[in-house]
Amino acid sequence: MCVLCVTCYAVLSAVPRLHRPLDGPVIAKSQSDVILDCDVIDHEASSIKWFKNGEVVVMSDYFLVENSGQRLRILGVLPSDSGLYQCIVSNDAGVIQSAAMLTVLPPGLIIHSRHTLHTTMVTQSPNNYQL
Repeated sequence: MCVLCVTCYAVLSAVPRLHRPLDGPVIAKSQSDVILDCDVIDHEASSIKWFKNGEVVVMSDYFLVENSGQRLRILGVLPSDSGLYQCIVSNDAGVIQSAAMLTVLPPGLIIHSRHTLHTTMVTQSPNNYQL
């Protein structure tokens, strides 16, 4: 007599969670490198995708994904890279997203911080253009 014993193990997934959301807004100088971290708890069972203004970020030598998808590194940013960046993390139990606005300053702009959380003055040399 042949007896087949099968044991099933249910794997219960939890909705993805972040250690902390993306930091933003992010202001960067033109030609600098920018790093956006989407710090996921238990990222092993999750799919992580990056978006800019609702469009999937296509990985290249310019847009690099590191740390199992949790980090987006943009090399030598340009003003055209400004926009809303999102990481969307999903698994069988659900989806979570985090977003940050990236503003890339054109060459020649100087940032003067007033040491408060919400106030940043941007001036353009030599015309003293203020935002």
